[in-house]
Amino acid sequence: NSCAPPQVMFSSLGIVSPPPISIVLRQVRELTESDVALDQWPHQYGTVEQVFCDLFSFLQDNYEDLSPRVKDALADRPLVPIGGAFVKSSRLFFRLAKDLAPFFYEV
Repeated sequence: NSCAPPQVMFSSLGIVSPPPISIVLRQVRELTESDVALDQWPHQYGTVEQVFCDLFSFLQDNYEDLSPRVKDALADRPLVPIGGAFVKSSRLFFRLAKDLAPFFYEV
């Protein structure tokens, strides 16, 4: 099930595809500042994994167009979904000798 209208209707509905970076950054902020626990994800048109995979893909494709200030803000924002919460990327590791949650999380 897709929640998007047919592409031929985009212009008459005011839909811009791909969206401007500013819109995506605003959505990232709204999603990561939400009080909703990720294990109670309320959005019906995509799982947490699908939504953030698409967001990260978009940001990676447009990374060169981001200002240094925005890059720094993204690096400092908890926006990696782990379990029921968002975690800063600086707190992720691929191997940990022991469980150090909630300070560090193994990917």
